[in-house]
Amino acid sequence: MSLKNNKIAILLQFKYLCVFLISGIDLLLQFILITSTFSYEYAVANAIILFVFCGIYSIKYSLNISASAKKTNILIYFSAFILPIIISFAFNLIFGACPVVPGFKYYFLIVFPAQVLGIGVGTFAASEFKGIGKYLTLTTVFLVFALESFIEFYFYPQVYFFNQIILYWPGTIYDDLIQVNNFWFLFRIITLFFAFFFFFISKLKLKTHTKFAILVIVYLGFFFLKPHLHLSTNMGRIREESKKILQTEHFNILIGKKLDSNEESFVKGLFEFYYDELEKELKLRPKKKITAIIFQNSQQKEKLFGTKNADIAKIWLSQIYLDYGSYRTNLKHELAHIFSGSIGNTLFKMPAHFNVALLEGFATAAADNFDEAEIDYPAALDYKISGKMPIERIFKGLNFYWLNSSKSYAYAGSFSNYLKGKYGIKKFERFYNGGNFKNVFGKSIDSLSIEYENYLKSLDVVPNKSRWQLYFGRTPVIKKFCFRTVAEEREQAEKLTSLKEFKKAEKIYAKLVQSVGSAKDFMNLLFIKLALRKYRETFSLLEKYLSKFKKSSEYFRLLLVKAKVLRFLGRNKEAEDLLKRIIKLNVHPNLTYLAGARLELLKRGFLADTLSLKKREDLFESLIFNEKDSRFIFSLLYLERAKKKCKLITKFTSQINSLKYLDSYHLIKLARICETNLKFETALKLLEKAKEINNFSFREKVIGEEIEKVKYLEKNCGKKWE
Repeated sequence: MSLKNNKIAILLQFKYLCVFLISGIDLLLQFILITSTFSYEYAVANAIILFVFCGIYSIKYSLNISASAKKTNILIYFSAFILPIIISFAFNLIFGACPVVPGFKYYFLIVFPAQVLGIGVGTFAASEFKGIGKYLTLTTVFLVFALESFIEFYFYPQVYFFNQIILYWPGTIYDDLIQVNNFWFLFRIITLFFAFFFFFISKLKLKTHTKFAILVIVYLGFFFLKPHLHLSTNMGRIREESKKILQTEHFNILIGKKLDSNEESFVKGLFEFYYDELEKELKLRPKKKITAIIFQNSQQKEKLFGTKNADIAKIWLSQIYLDYGSYRTNLKHELAHIFSGSIGNTLFKMPAHFNVALLEGFATAAADNFDEAEIDYPAALDYKISGKMPIERIFKGLNFYWLNSSKSYAYAGSFSNYLKGKYGIKKFERFYNGGNFKNVFGKSIDSLSIEYENYLKSLDVVPNKSRWQLYFGRTPVIKKFCFRTVAEEREQAEKLTSLKEFKKAEKIYAKLVQSVGSAKDFMNLLFIKLALRKYRETFSLLEKYLSKFKKSSEYFRLLLVKAKVLRFLGRNKEAEDLLKRIIKLNVHPNLTYLAGARLELLKRGFLADTLSLKKREDLFESLIFNEKDSRFIFSLLYLERAKKKCKLITKFTSQINSLKYLDSYHLIKLARICETNLKFETALKLLEKAKEINNFSFREKVIGEEIEKVKYLEKNCGKKWE
């Protein structure tokens, strides 16, 4: 009986209770979507847990202990490190979730050094202080590490950060791929240096305040050294990487790409046009000059800023971050965020309660362009198809991210426009600042949601289910399956494809189709098989899997692929019927153009993929300028160099009144190519034609604004903007 009680007493000791507590927390993490897999987020959570646990444990048990007690401590530390692995392994084994092997690199790199650092900080605290002072020291060090990351995020042009506890944070949720690189290893060496420095300094016979002074000096030295080690990004590093710095009245524009004089003039003009437009629309004005950083490409943006896939505004710094491939599309949206800073709250100049739907709704409403249509269109389309009104949901907490991103942005923007239109922009701005529906509008969100629902019902929107599927048939950001592991495998497959190692890429995509069931992976697998000329195999795959993707946004592109495969197999009648079906569905102007062009080629007995580049160019030119078929213009432009593109569009525009199959959507796209090259006369002709033939009411405003933009650029490009 006494032996049993003795065992219970041992188990109830603090050291063992802590291990049980860690196990309990890790069990809970298995039921949280983002930490339920043995991957990056799970490692980050355990780094924080084990830093705190090891810090507290070493405070209690690191000093003046026997050899046997030291062995016990090592066992406890090892148990704390290994138990999260065992728990995650067990859950993945039982529930068959994601592969665990890729998670090891995250776990060992992130968790182990954090654990050692916690022991080092705890040992130092135990040697220098008594009572609560020990725990206050541990807490202070933890907060200093957090403060360092906050300072970098707040003041530096970056969203990522390297942190002594969690190692690395990417900054946004829009990048699935987090790659371990040499900088991770460098930083973890530095973390271990700090851990052992805490051990070392605790042994020195110096006064406590002297030891603290040494620690502060060393840490501050490292902080200011970080940009030079490429472990953080300050404006100095951005300027070093910039190829051009442009100045206008309202902007400092740093560009990571060399531009010719025409491009420089266009960039300056475009920025100033949107500034003037937003100032008129919003009746707001930023308090200081805006800094815009346009990275050379998404890769440079990832390296310097932290995110590859998202364009971002730091409202409080009056800075926007884009890349050269996306800035024309997203510039107005990001600038609108900066304008919102005039009415924002807190240190971040954000809307009340950090409401994401309100933040993005403000900017989306100001840009008011969703795939060349007013933002009301996708919201009304979704409501008329789904019959669900998500306004109450997306305006609460982080629910904005639980919906398909296109849907969240569409509703947030459309609802914001509705409030501005009905209650006036001043009331909407008061709401943005205060966040209380009742106080500003005199109505609850329930009542306003019903009003808005009736407004959407009144809009003349054809409930096109196919177009709805194209826009909204994607997985929400927070609900992706095994997204870190999948992103790594996709990256590997993409690299292999670029190296033309198609067979290796084929194996990875085939595995992803089986495990993840993504239409995107299936599409890539089909393209690989076509590149390997496995036409029958490709067709068999389509027959087997196509129905599984019937609700996916990629379904209609898969139908186009199927039509192409049927052509390769000589089953022309089936290909013709399928292309006619795609045209009839009226999914999207791009798909209609592609299907129509391929149908025309089929009728003429051509399969473009089998022709040489020169023969394709000659064929497409003949079809456009002799047969007057406008549907081949983008296929031809894709094959041509930049300089010849302008000549082709000018020739196209000169014959525009005789061309068939013109569509306002594509004329806008052509006009934008002309704008970039300062061919304003041609752009205006294209837009006037778009206005003339447009039969889609939700595009009228977009065309009108585009015409105003071209006129502004024509008048102002070439002048001195400073």
